[in-house]
Amino acid sequence: LGVASIEQAKSFVEFPELNSTVEKGQSTGSIEAVKTVADLYMPISGTVIAVNENLDNNPEAVNDTPYGDGWMGKIEIANQDEISDLLTATAYDDLIS
Repeated sequence: LGVASIEQAKSFVEFPELNSTVEKGQSTGSIEAVKTVADLYMPISGTVIAVNENLDNNPEAVNDTPYGDGWMGKIEIANQDEISDLLTATAYDDLIS
């Protein structure tokens, strides 16, 4: 999981703890920029199976390489039916353009 590259100027990222259970639509963390803090909402339900601890020292990676080193966490999907609600990067770009 991560955020779109459209987001800018990350200074702090808070993500759910390893092995925690998350629900689709639940606010489970936050991302802080210079003058604002935004909640992170889960796009899918499941269990957090990995957290990118490198973001503690390098939160800029979320913006610099959102599809590479800037990933935030990995989720073991609990409800396969929710996958059809997810957008691809291209679909998201089309939605916001």
